[in-house]
Amino acid sequence: MGASNTACWHSATFDGQEHTLTLDLETPKGDMAIRQMAAAVIERLHDADLLIPGHALIELQFECSETHAPDVQGITHCRMFFKALTVSD
Repeated sequence: MGASNTACWHSATFDGQEHTLTLDLETPKGDMAIRQMAAAVIERLHDADLLIPGHALIELQFECSETHAPDVQGITHCRMFFKALTVSD
């Protein structure tokens, strides 16, 4: 899990939060493997119905990703960004 940010997301009728989540993936198996891993993460998390104690998950959306060429150790990296909207129970 990479960095995360939380901001107020509310109105007169609800109290909520907007969460920006960063997931960092890495593999020594190259570009195709990292893309398959990223696709699997998106498949499981995008619009997922997850239970979060004290909150109701309104939306979980894949925003974008960055894939980088292998580093000097031959590790390919991918950084994925998701946005989640929650309201307090």
